[in-house]
Amino acid sequence: MSIFSATTVPARLKNNVLARESLWLTWSPAFRRLIGNLRQAGALRRRVSMTRVPSCKPYDKTYTISFGKLAPELRQEIQQFLPALKTQPCGKKAVFFRRMLSPTLSSDEIRALFALLRVAFIEQDGDPAASLYSPVSPEKNDPGFNLHADLYLPTKLWLIFDDVPDDGSGASLFLTRKQLLRSMQTVPGVPKKAHQEVAQLLDLPLAKDSYNKMYDLIYDWRKPWCKRLQASMTRGMQSVCLFRGEGYLIDDRNWLHGRSPVSEAVTERRFHRLTFDMDRDYSAR
Repeated sequence: MSIFSATTVPARLKNNVLARESLWLTWSPAFRRLIGNLRQAGALRRRVSMTRVPSCKPYDKTYTISFGKLAPELRQEIQQFLPALKTQPCGKKAVFFRRMLSPTLSSDEIRALFALLRVAFIEQDGDPAASLYSPVSPEKNDPGFNLHADLYLPTKLWLIFDDVPDDGSGASLFLTRKQLLRSMQTVPGVPKKAHQEVAQLLDLPLAKDSYNKMYDLIYDWRKPWCKRLQASMTRGMQSVCLFRGEGYLIDDRNWLHGRSPVSEAVTERRFHRLTFDMDRDYSAR
């Protein structure tokens, strides 16, 4: 059962190369019907709470929701969409979304929906680390966020933006794995060991959350080559300014992502972020 349907690129982004050449999706009619069924059953008004997954430390917080009292037929309906979500291609190309919120979903409802999808994934896989709906870290004065890979245990990263300004600030930044590794090979002074360690983090299954390790390898400000590497990465990156109800799905091992500075405070509802898929084929390189 398809969770998404193809749609068109927003008119304002038709001159943006990455946006124009990428696939754009929205909710499928079948999934919209499920949203309606969940709303009618009161499932999208349920309390969403926070829990921790110890095996995902140090970034072990995740939103969660009670799944047990959901009607069996609704649980089955949600489960039917998981294979399509898991197999949605997003390896070498980013996938973008639009029209994912109002009037289809409110901010509170998408929070409940993402929490339900997360619980469905972990019920299916039998592992609480199989999917995380991680909270956003608020920032009163946002300086932006350097290009990075989250490197959670799951490999697919799905974001839907919610509380964002519409003034063009806070654009999403993207850099491919290939461009990062090429920069690390060609920028003078970058140690071969650092390049090899980054490649291994992106190429091999992870035993633990590795965001901090990779970030420290790339942004070692004590080293004279660090600024040169950042300049090379900046030259290779692409940016897309996404508004409320828009978002993206990427393979976190194939894409680095970040954001330019935001004109307003970053709130806990800036975006909704779901990670999933621990069964990635690492041999497909």
